[in-house]
Amino acid sequence: MTRADLVLWMLIYPWPTAIAGLATGLTTFWLAAPRRVVGCDSLKVEAWRMVALVTMLPAFFLGAEAVLWGRLLAYRAPLAFTGLIGGLGWWLAALAGVPLSAWWCWRSRRMGGRAPGAAHDHAMPPAARVPRPVWLAGVLLAAGAGCISGGASLRAAAWSAAADRAAADPEAILEVIRLKSFRYIGVDEAVLALDRAVPSNAAIPALARDARDLLDGDVRAYLADRLDAGLAASPTDPVPDVVATLWDLTGDPARTVRAYALTRPELRPGALGGAALDWQAAAASALRQPAGTRLTGAVLDAADALAAADPLDPPLLEALVRYRDAAPPAGPTAVGILLRDGSERALRPILPRFAGATGTVASFGGPSWTVLRQRCMQRTTALVRLTGDIDPAVATGARAVLDYVRQYCRRARPVG
Repeated sequence: MTRADLVLWMLIYPWPTAIAGLATGLTTFWLAAPRRVVGCDSLKVEAWRMVALVTMLPAFFLGAEAVLWGRLLAYRAPLAFTGLIGGLGWWLAALAGVPLSAWWCWRSRRMGGRAPGAAHDHAMPPAARVPRPVWLAGVLLAAGAGCISGGASLRAAAWSAAADRAAADPEAILEVIRLKSFRYIGVDEAVLALDRAVPSNAAIPALARDARDLLDGDVRAYLADRLDAGLAASPTDPVPDVVATLWDLTGDPARTVRAYALTRPELRPGALGGAALDWQAAAASALRQPAGTRLTGAVLDAADALAAADPLDPPLLEALVRYRDAAPPAGPTAVGILLRDGSERALRPILPRFAGATGTVASFGGPSWTVLRQRCMQRTTALVRLTGDIDPAVATGARAVLDYVRQYCRRARPVG
């Protein structure tokens, strides 16, 4: 994984990664730092110590990723997809400076401070002109470069194999999505594999259901964009549950209602045009569909979010009233939207639900009371006025709701 993704995981698991990284870094510094050096220039000793300090940085990241991959992450990716091989290479390359610093310091100590160009240097035998520390530094540099380039090559080969498997086997695409969710691969690589493995939008709903717990924000946005583009290009795109899938992927109410409008010939021009879409007309049209489907449930949830900012128009109120007897969770959601609207047109049909079977006493059980307890509502003038309605069930329900609101919904101020 990249350094940015590694830092993100370290923020999620701060203590274990920090302890492992510091342990690796301090151990590396303890092994690489100069001990008591007598007769060596203090400046050269400090340079040696600075080189040892530099080796702590790659050692820290190497230790942190090792503990993430080995213990903390729920999914242990293949070694080629980690940054451990490349991290080992950078650690070895950083260590190459330690034998050179040590040789520089000990050589000046052996020479007794004389200049390195003195005549006796030329009297050294040829075999001694390339000291062992220089050879060791070269070996460390070569090993580090090999790990860095070899890790990149192994990752490219592993990714190519994973993409080929995903294109040949629909089940293997879950492995690619899992690699992306744990940030072992980037969004570009995931998109490339998804394009090859899921060429048709008709397979996206099934993929979204199967990989619901694995999809991250990047993959969700990519799949939602594909569904949007398919709907805009062709209203007859054979994608099952496209609206509900778009709601599950994005949670965007305006985008979900627009997707439904794109599937309806009478609403499609407004959804494609530059003007703002009449979401209430689209939601009312969707609620006229058979109740209890994923389509109506998604549009109802989207309308619940959008209705918080806009007063409801009569057509949508009538559609919600007709829909209020649907099975949960659709019914309680419709009741919650009507309670929040607080107008007489919205409250009158649902207030008898808060009265008893005879319509003369309050009933404090049932899904309607559950919705009121979860959401509360504002104490509107319409609610107060309905306490004196000629229908006893409406009046009883209004008084029960008003008493509840006065006692438990203290933050709701009178409006209307």
